[in-house]
Amino acid sequence: LTNGLKHALPKFTKIFQSILRTPKQGADTAVWLTTQEIKRDYFYFDRKKVSAYISKKYMPTKHEREELMILLKKFLV
Repeated sequence: LTNGLKHALPKFTKIFQSILRTPKQGADTAVWLTTQEIKRDYFYFDRKKVSAYISKKYMPTKHEREELMILLKKFLV
């Protein structure tokens, strides 16, 4: 959580303050991961494996994720 984020997106900051981290806290997991034997396709938060989705209200199917990737690749060409 940085001052820039607090000032630029105050409502976002208020809503997500429980999961936002300082730059040092955010770097901790990234640095820690460099010392671990990890498998691909996982997300980590505070050194723990977590869901890739913040909300369980929307969890796209494999087909929906594949369709999104196809669409995104069209924009990259």
